Amino acid sequence: MLCHARIGDGFVSPWVVRLCYVVPRYIVSLLDPIERRTLRGRLILFAIYALLIVGGLTMVYPFGVMVGGSLRGAVDTREKSVVPRYLHDDDALWARFTEALMNERLQSLNVAYGLRCREFSDLRLDRENGDVSAWQSFTSATLADAPHWMYAVGFSSAPVTRATPFVLRDFRAHLRAKYGTLEALNNAIGGGLENWDSIVLGPESYLGRREPVNPDGLMAEWVAFKPTVDPNLRVWMSIEGYFRSVFLAARYGTVAAYNARWQRDYAEFADIPIPPRAPDAEELREDWEVFVREIAGLQWVALEAEGVAAFQDFLRVRYANDIARLHAAWQSPTSATPDFSRVSPPRPPTGAAARDLEAFLHGWTDDAGVLHRASLASLRLLSIEAQWREWSRVDNAPLPQRAAHEAVFRAQKSRWKTEFVTRNYRTVLDHILLHGRGVWNTLVYCFWAVLGALIVNPLAAYALSRYPLRSGYKIMLFCLCTMAFPPMVTQIPGFLMMRHFGMLNTFFALLLPGLANGYSIFLLKGFFDSQPRELYEAAALDGAGEWRVFWGIAMSLSKPILAVVGLNAFTLAYSNFMYAFVVCQDERMWTLMVWLYQLQQTSGQAVMYASLVVAALPTLCVFLFCQRLILRGIVVPVEK
Repeated sequence: MLCHARIGDGFVSPWVVRLCYVVPRYIVSLLDPIERRTLRGRLILFAIYALLIVGGLTMVYPFGVMVGGSLRGAVDTREKSVVPRYLHDDDALWARFTEALMNERLQSLNVAYGLRCREFSDLRLDRENGDVSAWQSFTSATLADAPHWMYAVGFSSAPVTRATPFVLRDFRAHLRAKYGTLEALNNAIGGGLENWDSIVLGPESYLGRREPVNPDGLMAEWVAFKPTVDPNLRVWMSIEGYFRSVFLAARYGTVAAYNARWQRDYAEFADIPIPPRAPDAEELREDWEVFVREIAGLQWVALEAEGVAAFQDFLRVRYANDIARLHAAWQSPTSATPDFSRVSPPRPPTGAAARDLEAFLHGWTDDAGVLHRASLASLRLLSIEAQWREWSRVDNAPLPQRAAHEAVFRAQKSRWKTEFVTRNYRTVLDHILLHGRGVWNTLVYCFWAVLGALIVNPLAAYALSRYPLRSGYKIMLFCLCTMAFPPMVTQIPGFLMMRHFGMLNTFFALLLPGLANGYSIFLLKGFFDSQPRELYEAAALDGAGEWRVFWGIAMSLSKPILAVVGLNAFTLAYSNFMYAFVVCQDERMWTLMVWLYQLQQTSGQAVMYASLVVAALPTLCVFLFCQRLILRGIVVPVEK
């Protein structure tokens, strides 16, 4: 009748006529079993279901993209598909694996494998399985007790995504088991950690001159933990790869420029030979000398016998022939080297010893004007490649690290998929479970917010419905006017009021301003008004008091709308971030949303998506639990 009246008055266009009359007529006709059997009815039914499915997909697809984004890493963050490609593509999984193995550091990949990749996604899996038994025998026999600076450990750092790889998780668990409390750990390492989540490791590299090899504090704990990690996850330091992929690439830019400079025809930098001693070829000798004297880490540089003697003479002059002064500077025991003739560079050199060796490599002039400098012939470049060639007796044999890592990758594909699928979510859960009382505060806050909303709002609505006032219309208008002001406008007055009453950093500051909700009172009053008055009159005749009528009749019949009010209160409390952060600035009172916001400020996109999914799950679960009551709350008032 409403549609017909408005059409007769000339207020509705023909399109509204179709929406209000024609479309409902078709839908009602579909409810007839006879109409459903006709071709026309089936086509219309199919079209309606198709539109519903498409509409549902448009709602679900963004959430699916967010879930898919939460499973990704830095290498595939630009993908927009719902299902990450690495779950069904070995090349994509290999790219994720190498990214995690190299701790998201592209330079480590190029150095270890001798490549010039611009991105991890450029790497492709070698379809030919190489034999790595010889390499495994070599590492177990020769490199079993290698010092910490000869290798890095994969899956221990994620500086781009800011996720928590499983080796880093194991390291944190090891520290918790060893020290028990964060305070004890800070006392042992000299402080600096605010929480367990702040235990992070930077990508390891011990190849360059300015990269320290002497661990202290947290790194000392990491160095002690490294040997316990699976040896298959080690990335051995390739000083030759560093020379080619970093030094030569920075010095010449491209291999074509190198060939033009020295009249060579190398296809790539990896083809350039790197001898352990100064080469005879002019172009290699110049680059080799600069690299050894200025670039390579001192632990990779050794002195031949004549170089050691010259170094001892240099120390005599530098320390005025006072061996005690040398021991004091090097912090070494006097009994080890009673005179300068027994002094040799430590490996790796640190502190004053490193400064002395570096000065000897560069050249140092004494007060008499004599230059003390290591001769080129006395220098030797140490490398794992040289040890490998000596052991395998194959000249110019590169390190088969890539083949070894591919073998590990192929043997445990399901393990890596599980790690990449769960890594970001583990990061989020570790953050919210190990930081403060965010989960507990949220549970308490939501419980009392829902309970308060289901008590205060029904009482107000029941009073307005059962005992109409002359100014009841104005009261309801006032309740509805509260919806005109966004929550951001009321936050400052709420903060000032809570501060005036001394309730900041308490649950009262979170709960009191939101106990009464104008929209909820409006909905409840409409629902109470629709209930038959005869029920109240019958209850009064039976001697029921007002409180019994309220709880036994009004509230019992209002379960659908109470579910809506409760869900609304839960959603407002659970998603409350800004106001909760303003009135509760003490970390001990932070809710889950505040902790997740803090996590998002220091995390990559994938971890941020994972935090959004985790934040959405409680609301989804509550909605699914209450959906039957909620739908009744929507349909019943409309029908009445």
